[in-house]
Amino acid sequence: MGFVYAVAALCSFLMLYLLIKSLAGLKTISKTKKGLSKAEQLSEQSSIGDYIYFYGRLSTPPTKAPINKKTCGYWGLIIKAVFTTRRKKPNKGLQTHRPAILKASSEDFPFMVSNGVMCAQMTFRSHLGLIVNSDKDTVKSNSPPKIEEQVSVKPEIWKAKYQSYESTIFSLPKNCQLTIWGKILKKTNSGFLLGDTKESTKPPLIFNGTRGEFLSKMANQTKLTILLVFLILGGLVAIWGWGRTAFEAGQFVTLSVVIAASVFIFGQYIKSLAKK
Repeated sequence: MGFVYAVAALCSFLMLYLLIKSLAGLKTISKTKKGLSKAEQLSEQSSIGDYIYFYGRLSTPPTKAPINKKTCGYWGLIIKAVFTTRRKKPNKGLQTHRPAILKASSEDFPFMVSNGVMCAQMTFRSHLGLIVNSDKDTVKSNSPPKIEEQVSVKPEIWKAKYQSYESTIFSLPKNCQLTIWGKILKKTNSGFLLGDTKESTKPPLIFNGTRGEFLSKMANQTKLTILLVFLILGGLVAIWGWGRTAFEAGQFVTLSVVIAASVFIFGQYIKSLAKK
C-alpha cells in the first residue's frame, strides 16, 4: 500500500504543477486578448499616441532566408548549440545544453504594410519575438550552418565543445496579408510610423492573417486551457477520493498513471500552441 500512496502523491504533485501552469497560461491569454481588443482600427483620423490595429499586405522587398534559402518577405533566425557536460556532484551522468548563440533577422529592410489606401511602417525593437503564425523550419547539423551570405558572424561563436547545432528559421511569405497592433509614433503624408507601446496592457503584435482569425485562435487556446484545467481537477478528485470508492489498489494506480499521462500530453499541446 505504501507504493500506491507514493504513486498517488507523485501524480497529485504533477497535476498541481500543471494546474498552476495552466491557470497562469489562461491568465496570460486573457490579458493579451483584453489588451488587443482596446485597439482602434487605423484610419486617416487616427492621431499620434493612439493604439491601433491595421490589416494590409506586407510590401517589403522579397528576400532569401538563410540555410533553407526560402524566398520570403521577412525571415528570422535562431541558432542553438547542443553539447553535453557531466552533472555536478553528487549527481551522476550527463546533461544536455541548448543555449541560443545567435539571433538574426531581415530587419534591415523597412517592415511596411499597405492596404492600397494607407501605409504603415513598423519600428518595433524586435520583430522576431512579436510575429505570430509564421512559417517555421528547424534544421539540425553537426557542423556550423553556412549563413555568412545573409548574417555577419564572428568565427569565435562556433566553439569546439559544441557537438551539433539546431537552426530555426521563421519566415513570412512575400506579399502576405498581416494584421499589426502598435502605437502611432509619427504621422506623415506617406503613412504612419508604428512602434512599441511599452505597456503590457497594449501589446505590439504582428499576426500572419486577419484580426478575426487571430481572435478565433485565442478563443480556441482559451477553451483548450479550460478543458485542461477541468481534466486536472477531475484527476485530483479521483486520486483524493480513493478509499471511498470501489477501486482496488491496482486499478487506482493504473487510473492515476493514465490521468497523469493524459494531463501531461494536453499540457504539451497547449505549450506548443502558445509558441506558434
